[in-house]
Amino acid sequence: MPPQSKRSLLLAHLHQENDGSRTCIHCSDLVPTRFNAGSGATAWSYHLKEKHKSVWANIEAQTRLQQDDGAGSVSTSTGNELSSPGPPHKKQRTADSSESIASSSSGDTPSIREHFSVQHTAPLTILARALTMGGIAYRFVESVHFRDFLTAMKWHGPLPSRRGVKNSVHELSSELRSKLIVYLQSTPNPISIALDGWTNVQHNKVTNVVLLAGGCPFYWTSIVNKMESNTAEWVFQRLLPIIEELITKHRLRIVAVAADNEAVNGALIRKVALPFLVHAPCAAHTVQLVVKNVLESASFLTTVEQLHDLLSFFNAKEHRNALKQLQDVRRVKPLCLKKPNDTRWSSTFMAVERVLEMKKELNAALSCRPFPTSMNFLSSWRN
Repeated sequence: MPPQSKRSLLLAHLHQENDGSRTCIHCSDLVPTRFNAGSGATAWSYHLKEKHKSVWANIEAQTRLQQDDGAGSVSTSTGNELSSPGPPHKKQRTADSSESIASSSSGDTPSIREHFSVQHTAPLTILARALTMGGIAYRFVESVHFRDFLTAMKWHGPLPSRRGVKNSVHELSSELRSKLIVYLQSTPNPISIALDGWTNVQHNKVTNVVLLAGGCPFYWTSIVNKMESNTAEWVFQRLLPIIEELITKHRLRIVAVAADNEAVNGALIRKVALPFLVHAPCAAHTVQLVVKNVLESASFLTTVEQLHDLLSFFNAKEHRNALKQLQDVRRVKPLCLKKPNDTRWSSTFMAVERVLEMKKELNAALSCRPFPTSMNFLSSWRN
């Protein structure tokens, strides 16, 4: 195959940066591999062959396919465009798809595969990524309208299904996890395990396991408790195998476990009891607890109660509408009051900031209504 066409195949797997250098699109998620502007096909080929064997196999298969379809299919005038029937190729990753399609001399497109660049040999994988990143339900691929779209695109392959999309998502997940393991094995930074518990929409208790390296979080897995009591013993029986796998199988340097100050997490850390693991309490949760204690102190308690009374007064729709009308008359930026969150006590500070920002409008709205508690709150901030 002429060197120009081989170069085009390789360029499809590289992204050109503004400075003329190129990066491998298969490494860019976690470990970017950069080639300088003077690099050529030899360096690119070696990288793909050593680091991305499946991609390299696809390139070789594509090369053999072109040779079988016709050795003389390359135009001698341009050196890099196809002039006879065969899969079209992009000269650059950023080339317009319509130009790539137009380079084929065939009037009808036999497969939707020809609308993708060379590295996209599995359109279902691309579709799975698009659905996932767009938050679209997998059942979309089985809808009548999507099937009509495939018919219009002259799709002759097997029709995508929810099961097929789900399998492709698992393949993408496995590929990304392999990259993550390679990155974590090569990083000089020690690795910590962060635990974060929450309740999903199905009322299942979920504990996310996140790996922290160099200040960057990487999701690893989730422990889902659907029916049982979420005790320290229950979580421990499922967390310990995960820690053992990270250390013994993947050879990662785990040095600490971070969790919030919930009682079950304290008992969980005591059960793990590995001598080389440091228990690092969640700094954000610790700060929130400090703020909570400050707000409940005698110095601030009265002020906080007055704030809540003021916010409760504007829970009524008529009072909120009156406040909005005042802002319209004064031609000021329309703002809404903020309510403190029950579990993020620092949100009380943000609520106070918003009240002070709207102090003139709030005073005007309350001037004709007897509401001494709220007025006391505002009067303490007049200056």
